[in-house]
Amino acid sequence: MPAEAKEKISESLRSHSFAVVASFISPSLVKALGEEIETLFHSGKLRPAAIGRKEKTEVHSDIRRDLIYWLEEEEGSQNQKELLNALESLRVHLNHSLFLGLETLEGHFALYPEGAFYQKHLDRFQDDDARVVSVVLYLNETWQPDWGGELRLYRGD
Repeated sequence: MPAEAKEKISESLRSHSFAVVASFISPSLVKALGEEIETLFHSGKLRPAAIGRKEKTEVHSDIRRDLIYWLEEEEGSQNQKELLNALESLRVHLNHSLFLGLETLEGHFALYPEGAFYQKHLDRFQDDDARVVSVVLYLNETWQPDWGGELRLYRGD
């Protein structure tokens, strides 16, 4: 991941609490990951997304209807490992530049078929006060606004 992208992210997080960076991941990796999620989808390896954690995860189709595939560095493809390495590099950079104390990293592919959604939510568990930085990486190169599916960020209440 380019150092300029990491610095742009940390500066934007510092001043705005969010960042939009087009150069975060190379276009060739984005394309390869997009092809991977398509293959995973067609091979039936994506699962309905759940909410909660550990033994308390439950599928609630009234809250979210996306399909997911958890990324595991040991079992993942070379492309997935490259993505996880870039995210780990970002985690370390943010800890150094913003003193965030981010301890862990997890990631998954999410596919939103037509009609799928994820209701307004916080990217953190109710019983966990650890700091969280969420990253969204769009893998669909030809997305059009009239398809819907924009990410909305809410500040404060």
